Amino acid sequence: MPHINMIYPFIPEDQFKDSIELITNGLANFSPFKLTFSEFQYFEHARSFTVFLKPQTEPPDALQQLHKILFDLFPYCDELSTKSENGFSPHLTVGQFTTKNETEVKLSEFNRNLKHIVFKVDKINLISRSGNDPFTIKFTIPIGQAPRSIDNKVKNVPSDILSKTDHDVLLISDRILNWLNRQKDLNKLPKTFNSLKSATQNLCKLPKEIIPANTVYDILYQEGYFTVLNEDITYNKALWNPMDQKRVNPNNEKEVVLNKCRYWISQPDNSPKFSFGLKNSLRQLVMTTYEVPQEDVLNLLEKIGSIRREPNDRLVVNI
Repeated sequence: MPHINMIYPFIPEDQFKDSIELITNGLANFSPFKLTFSEFQYFEHARSFTVFLKPQTEPPDALQQLHKILFDLFPYCDELSTKSENGFSPHLTVGQFTTKNETEVKLSEFNRNLKHIVFKVDKINLISRSGNDPFTIKFTIPIGQAPRSIDNKVKNVPSDILSKTDHDVLLISDRILNWLNRQKDLNKLPKTFNSLKSATQNLCKLPKEIIPANTVYDILYQEGYFTVLNEDITYNKALWNPMDQKRVNPNNEKEVVLNKCRYWISQPDNSPKFSFGLKNSLRQLVMTTYEVPQEDVLNLLEKIGSIRREPNDRLVVNI
């Protein structure tokens, strides 16, 4: 089944159903967009070449923004964001070849015969497969649908409590409930309240964008760090001045991050070939994390009856 991976690896198939409301909520304020396939390109690996259809969207960064939303919901599904210097690079794989010459010949042939493929993206699919069987669609989730309650347990919270609960606390609560369900299936539920706190500490972290990556891209372009022609980038590596570092206010988070991006883009090895690759790399540089108060999350889970702390620190999980 042809598809563009948005996050990978994903949660086990038996947990797909439990994630639907969480994803629906996350995509509630995201708008459908137009996607066009008009060009074949290729990735070069150590011993092979992967030919893919390059997606173009309106607005231009729609797929990157969609990826960011999903990655915020499932930050442990991070392979697509971390496995290359370009970060998340959306593509639709169509084939692999063993030599560069064969790849370029086929690429030229494919592009000559390609008729533009245009469609509206208004939903995402949760897909899975068993062994070498083809992927199949298990659930379809619309984009831009009205929010739904986050979790079957969370939605039963009395409205007066729910109205006073921060959305990020609800989001992390749902994340921990999903984690507890996985541990239950594996017969590895934590036995004590303290062990629960230790095991879920990292789950309480959410990404935070200090300054929009597109804004940084525009600033660096205006400052002359690179030029763009048909999305191909030419870099000016001599522009960076180490003295600029001393003029940055260390208490201004945005200034610090912007200067970090200036330094990064001036390094010889940091030269994504295309604008989408550069934007993805900048998106990684402008991200940080902050911690949702774990105590607030665990208090909410106690209030809705999902967990209970008993004498001697014993933990009872009710899911």
